[in-house]
Amino acid sequence: MTPKEQATQLLRLLADNTDKGAWDAMLLDRLDLIDVSADGWVDFELTVTTEMCNPSGMMHGGCIATVFDLCSSVAIAATSPSHDYMDIVMWAGVSRALNVMFLRPVPSGETVQVRCDTVSGSKTMALSTARLLSKASGKLLATATHDKVRLKALL
Repeated sequence: MTPKEQATQLLRLLADNTDKGAWDAMLLDRLDLIDVSADGWVDFELTVTTEMCNPSGMMHGGCIATVFDLCSSVAIAATSPSHDYMDIVMWAGVSRALNVMFLRPVPSGETVQVRCDTVSGSKTMALSTARLLSKASGKLLATATHDKVRLKALL
């Protein structure tokens, strides 16, 4: 199974097991997986819709954080040595810290690129970085670091 097929399977299974009223479900339905590598990087695109925005018409910070959480988890999952779904989920782990820096407002209608890179990983921990960029201008809109604990380390 290629890394892209593995990531697509993980995203589909996450979507099937997520509360349909949550941001996660909406984002999983709208995130477009562009590319993924077994080395732990992933590229997504997303067009911001009004459902993702606050009353000022800009992408809600909580929605941006959720995008980073989902996408960086896929980047970490791409480094899994196994192709078994539950092993991949256990490898992706759970969040220990998600730090987001909002740099520019992201208006409804904007298409953004999300680039996540797995910086380091061990049997118990993983760290990734993420960037949200305007597809039109290339400007950096937000950044994140995502620190995760592998589930098998907790059991």
